[in-house]
Amino acid sequence: MAYLDTPLEQSGNVRVIYLEYADAIATAEVLTRVMQNISRLEEGGSNKRAGSGESTIEADEGTNSLIITADTDEMAALEAVIARLDIRRAQVLIEAIIVEMTITEGQDLGLQWLFANDNGVYGSNITTDQARRASLGQLGDALVPDDGSENIGTREVAASLATIPERRSAGVWWMNP
Repeated sequence: MAYLDTPLEQSGNVRVIYLEYADAIATAEVLTRVMQNISRLEEGGSNKRAGSGESTIEADEGTNSLIITADTDEMAALEAVIARLDIRRAQVLIEAIIVEMTITEGQDLGLQWLFANDNGVYGSNITTDQARRASLGQLGDALVPDDGSENIGTREVAASLATIPERRSAGVWWMNP
């Protein structure tokens, strides 16, 4: 019964390591470079082990796992490096509120005017939406008499400044990716 409760060791030099947080493809590239650097260091030294340089590291994208073929010492070193690389990454929660404003009727600022002189009555409405040169021309005709004198010959002046407030509608969407 005590035998059944003990974990079995993986036999041979091949081991599959499932990653929880790290990407298998990126981790395999890093570990391959680490093993190449270790092999170069051992080639320069006098304590070269038999079988070194035969290690392979493959990534399985479907299961996010690494398939490592290495001798026992290299396997232990790689497992220690993997344990340090396969850590939970810092995460940032992004929340946004998106507001859309639509104007159904724009603000209407305007001047309604009426002048009366000996030649007749002149009037118009000048608004921000409909400002026209003809309206301004009529204003000039009403203020300046036909004889070219500099005296303004108006008998009555009536004007009103109109302001119509805007009507707005707002839609708010909540986005939490």
